[in-house]
Amino acid sequence: MNLSLNPRLIMKEGPLAGQEIEFTQPRQMLGRDPSADVRILDDVVSRKHACISRQGERYFLENLGSSNGTYLNGKSIREATLLSSGDLIGLGHTVVMQFLEPGANVAETDFAQATMLETPQTVVEDMVGKTQHVLVPQIVVTVSGISPSTHPLARDVITIGRAEDNDIVIPSPIISRHHARLERSGAGYQLVTLPEASNRLLLEGRALTGRTRLYDCDEIHVDSSDGQRACALYRSGRWRAVQCARFLPDN
Repeated sequence: MNLSLNPRLIMKEGPLAGQEIEFTQPRQMLGRDPSADVRILDDVVSRKHACISRQGERYFLENLGSSNGTYLNGKSIREATLLSSGDLIGLGHTVVMQFLEPGANVAETDFAQATMLETPQTVVEDMVGKTQHVLVPQIVVTVSGISPSTHPLARDVITIGRAEDNDIVIPSPIISRHHARLERSGAGYQLVTLPEASNRLLLEGRALTGRTRLYDCDEIHVDSSDGQRACALYRSGRWRAVQCARFLPDN
């Protein structure tokens, strides 16, 4: 149990994932700039992206005019917003960190936050036998003429394709029988395009090759010239559903 006398950031996703950063100053700037107190070398992070400042005994998160936005528990913020222990902070849609007040326990705030998020959950027992709800990543698949389908991700390897023997079956002619697979990587997943895939997979217009780490709200499209449409939206389970709503594919 780590009960610090200073507030902390627990880095959840992004280049600093797994690190714990303790605040020792009344104002901490987050960004890509060399002068940043918390320097995060990620393309979606602005040079001076956001800051966390102390006002009395309270702490506030402020966006500094970043290009890709600052999020608090999945909601975009535009002015200084009060932080509570366990809050999830997002810089763009790839960097996620958790704010802990002085004396907070990581395990307690993780579970407290999990009960608030509107994503699929699974029930497990903690070390003392108490039932807890843990978030589960998911993929939302949409193809032409069919309503979106949601697939919780729980296995280490998940196959995707048109054939019935896949874990996620996508009934579209532009999907190969065995098109791709998801592989667990830490707390999230990476996507692998299989050699027999006829049509490329695109992320933000870029063709995916090898293994690609997925981040919250990544939307993968299948490259096709015949008018057919197939795409998949990845949710890591760390955000409220409202954050990804603007990325959801149209029917």
